[in-house]
Amino acid sequence: MQAGGPTLVIIILCSVLVVAFAIERFLFLAALRRKIPGLLALLLKTPRPTLPEVAAVPDVLQKPFQVLLSRRSQESVENWRGRLHRALQETTLELKRFLWVMATVGAMAPFLGLLGTVLGIMRSFTAMGISGKSGFNVIASGLAQALATTAAGILVAIVAVALFNYFQTRIAGIRVRLTNALDDILDQYSEEK
Repeated sequence: MQAGGPTLVIIILCSVLVVAFAIERFLFLAALRRKIPGLLALLLKTPRPTLPEVAAVPDVLQKPFQVLLSRRSQESVENWRGRLHRALQETTLELKRFLWVMATVGAMAPFLGLLGTVLGIMRSFTAMGISGKSGFNVIASGLAQALATTAAGILVAIVAVALFNYFQTRIAGIRVRLTNALDDILDQYSEEK
């Protein structure tokens, strides 16, 4: 760790953040994915479910489901659908919570690694100047340690970007399934009115 200097410490902290948020999002989305089919079945039941029954809906999905079940009198289907889609957009923001950390680390980690390399090379040349000795053998170990920082930065960036893309895809899939299902349910409800 000392060989990489403070930039390696920052890269390691970034990797810990990425892993922690990835675990949190994975568990959150997995639990949500298991609950969605039951929730949609509840909404499709006849007679129409009431708001207290929808209290079992996970917090992140409360708003769209409440909008779905609370059509105002004299409200047009288009306005109702618009309110539902705005609620789904807010829900999507909540589903994407912490993904910005993965994207930021993915973009920043290679530059941190490069900074660590530059600082390590500068240390090697400073040590060479102080010792009065020259040659590759004098700076080889310092260069190897400096390049390890670049490798760490690139590795952390690859993992962060891969996780970011994975979660973006999962969230997009959840949103499409929810949007389609809620549109179908909204159509069914609007035909009843």
